[in-house]
Amino acid sequence: MVHEFQFDQAVCTYHVTQFMLGQAWQLVEPHVLAAAIYVDLRERGLDGAAAVQAIRPQILGRYAVIVYERCCDPTHVHNSRAWQELRGWLQKQTYNIAIHVNDREDVLQETMLQLQTTLDNAGLAVPRTLWMYALQVLKRKAIDMYRVDTAVSRGGGTITLSLEDMSAEGIDRAALAGTQHALTGLDERRIENSVSNREARTELKAFFQQQLRSEQQQLVAELHFLDGLSPKEIAALLGKKPHEIRMVKARVIQTLRALPTDEQERLLRILDAAAEEEVHDS
Repeated sequence: MVHEFQFDQAVCTYHVTQFMLGQAWQLVEPHVLAAAIYVDLRERGLDGAAAVQAIRPQILGRYAVIVYERCCDPTHVHNSRAWQELRGWLQKQTYNIAIHVNDREDVLQETMLQLQTTLDNAGLAVPRTLWMYALQVLKRKAIDMYRVDTAVSRGGGTITLSLEDMSAEGIDRAALAGTQHALTGLDERRIENSVSNREARTELKAFFQQQLRSEQQQLVAELHFLDGLSPKEIAALLGKKPHEIRMVKARVIQTLRALPTDEQERLLRILDAAAEEEVHDS
């Protein structure tokens, strides 16, 4: 006769710790999360294998609450870490995007649905900002993968992606390999080709927020220049018409070109730094 093992707090802590280490989640100590999970599972009368199987959904639901709360509180000490972990989870879905070449839009929708289900199960009403961020990350990865596909197919080769290629920096480097550009003047193309560096992305985003007068212009600038979305894609995302987005984009370009000399020079310095990073990474 096989006796089922006893499920105690040490066992619960072990499984929670292993799962969190595998995900690189650091917003809460594993033993703290495990203690809450253990109490809940015992109150539900679960033991042995049944209790162990219930740990993962508990972790996902409870950790989703933690990430959500940290992301929504810009004053929290772990706010940046929370956004980083959310982005990390989204970027892990790149694997699914990579292997579903012809169905990437469906994969994006399924990933968003998975995120929504996890948060709904945790009783969270997600603000539009978080959804926009999640969709931007996934859209950017899909676009990067498409650029890699196109570059490889034009060269007559086949697509072989390593684990490094599917990482945050790996995709950007692969997509930009061999695309060094002459740095001449302040133009739209120069901005687009300089945003792979994470630090430059952060600086450019802050620059747009400072220099562009409306939230709509800031959002369009970020989606277009930082995430590579076309006016048509941005229009679909924001529920607008493509020509409306093109008009906003034109005003953004006009504003950037009309900046004082010192501000244009500051923008150029950001772009120069990004270009130098591309050279080092190539």
